[in-house]
Amino acid sequence: MHNHRACITGAGGFVGRRLVGELIRRGYLVRVLTRQDKRDFPIGVEVFVADLCSPDCDLSGFFSDCDIFFHCAGELHNIEVMQELHVNGTKRLRDALLYEVSINNHEIHWVQLSS
Repeated sequence: MHNHRACITGAGGFVGRRLVGELIRRGYLVRVLTRQDKRDFPIGVEVFVADLCSPDCDLSGFFSDCDIFFHCAGELHNIEVMQELHVNGTKRLRDALLYEVSINNHEIHWVQLSS
């Protein structure tokens, strides 16, 4: 049986933490993108470290074998990083996802959450 893989940004936040737990409960393989590799995620969660605010953000491999992607990353307080994260970071994700789809001819569903 093929376990579906869910990839998530913002997995350490209020919504993301609950989403990770629910996806694991439903039998998904879960990969999270985080700036801090020391975050405490449940056993079995694959951690991918990258900073969406960095123009040099390397997302190679983040979408590998991904079936569904939940974009939950958001900045609520620091106005100085909102544009970089919400606009430029989302573009970086879009480009990486489209590249993954183009080389593997595998559809990935994108679920966009917004703060």
